[in-house]
Amino acid sequence: MSKPSYAIYTLGCKVNQYDSGRLAQLLEKRGFVAAEQGADLVIVNTCAVTQIAIRKGRQIFNAAKQKNPGAKLVLAGCWPKVYGSQVISADLVYDSKDWSGLIKEVEHWFKSKPVNQDCGFLSLNQDRARYFLKIQDGCNQFCSYCVIPYARGLLRSRKEAEIIKEIRQALKVGYREIVLSGIHLGRYGQDLGSDLLSLLKKILAIKKDFRIRLSSIEVNEVDDELLSLMVKDRRLCRHLHIPLQSGSDRILKLMNRPYTQKFFSQRIKTIKKL
Repeated sequence: MSKPSYAIYTLGCKVNQYDSGRLAQLLEKRGFVAAEQGADLVIVNTCAVTQIAIRKGRQIFNAAKQKNPGAKLVLAGCWPKVYGSQVISADLVYDSKDWSGLIKEVEHWFKSKPVNQDCGFLSLNQDRARYFLKIQDGCNQFCSYCVIPYARGLLRSRKEAEIIKEIRQALKVGYREIVLSGIHLGRYGQDLGSDLLSLLKKILAIKKDFRIRLSSIEVNEVDDELLSLMVKDRRLCRHLHIPLQSGSDRILKLMNRPYTQKFFSQRIKTIKKL
């Protein structure tokens, strides 16, 4: 009897890509194999941060349906979470970020159970050179224009020990650059009595030749201690992706952004100088 096959289509951020990789891991632990077309199970992990993203999600879902006739179709991710009443028909519309409920439904559909197959702890379908590691999810900022807190919930950080374990496994299989990712990365650990700096120091205590890179981070969370650590340890990449929504203080205030144009400009100058 041939193994059931799956295909996962992912839109949106690196966090969504990490989530899809973990879902792939759960499926492969149940005997599923990846397929480019003709899959038995198709999951579209959507984004809802813009109307363009939602339109792309609809297009990809329809294309996946044609490419995989007869497949069980699942629409998942942020689109059904926020706009459940607007989504298109599927065998399952799944609006939770916890994959356990989806896996139970898949087990029911395909009469599958976990098999003795060790996929490790790693998220599958990663970049060949970089390992993107989600360290937190959710956001408490509630910017006036942003749907993310409603799509992904409030801030939730992963435990430091769990993160370190995953990094060690990624290094063991050959990755040499770890990209720390999150929805509000700079607020990591706020719910655990820790912070991003503490986590970085523990990661850099690993005595191996590798690099750590930060994904997008807010300008007000790039403090002097973080910059000092970047200067001190070259394994922490001297690269920062810092978003700027507007150069107008009036607009930034209406957006509920936590900085002014002057603060942003001065901070960037300090960063470049260091």
